[in-house]
Amino acid sequence: QHILEHHPEAQDLLGLLSDVLEHPDFTQRNRKPYTVRFYKFYPNLFIGGRTIHNKYLMCPVRLNVDLPEGYKNSIITLYLLSEPGEGDVLWQAK
Repeated sequence: QHILEHHPEAQDLLGLLSDVLEHPDFTQRNRKPYTVRFYKFYPNLFIGGRTIHNKYLMCPVRLNVDLPEGYKNSIITLYLLSEPGEGDVLWQAK
């Protein structure tokens, strides 16, 4: 619900959310504490009536920490990038 309310531009990407979380190409440490960025590369995406080429879908996720209910293991947002951000790679698919 947060994504839809605060990031309406992500509406068309929500159908890819489970794919990026269940089958990421790699994960990366985020600047914010307790948060990991999940990345998945898509050579071709059909979104909003057009085809988008060679983009990474990035989804920052706050992992299980001592936070109030509703913030534990929460998805912050998701968006497309031409290149991954800077940061330590924590896990990478083989």
